[in-house]
Amino acid sequence: MSEIDEIAQEDEAAFIAQYAALIEKHGNLADLLGIADHEMEDCYQEALTSYYDGDYLFASRCFSALTFVNPLDGELHLATGNAMQQLGEHSAALQYFSAAARQLPADPGAWFRVGECQVALSQYDEARDTLRHCLSLCATSNARPGLYPHAKALMDQLL
Repeated sequence: MSEIDEIAQEDEAAFIAQYAALIEKHGNLADLLGIADHEMEDCYQEALTSYYDGDYLFASRCFSALTFVNPLDGELHLATGNAMQQLGEHSAALQYFSAAARQLPADPGAWFRVGECQVALSQYDEARDTLRHCLSLCATSNARPGLYPHAKALMDQLL
């Protein structure tokens, strides 16, 4: 590893530590920066409209910015992952869906999206484990009605 790489890693680690401390202290950067709830909602609605209009790149940028200022909102991570997935950016989508699954552990939809990305990235063993978990959540939750057959069909492709 070069000296430049080491410095970059140290800078990244320092940034992550500072960011985590800010979030722990303030809950989210929107509050710290004085961004009003209605401004966050306006940005979300603009991103959502762009998503439904098929402008996934703009939507992904807006949703990503929202997750940056409010990183503990699992629904924002899901929205960003969905836009990234539509762009074919499965690795980036997987990161957002994984964050959503950590923040919304009982939501089978988040786990299903993780599994989809793992399949797209040829991570078949991980996808089977993820989809098993998704199917078990589907069996005990009404959070995402109609998801079970889709998760089962994807799992069947892996068996």
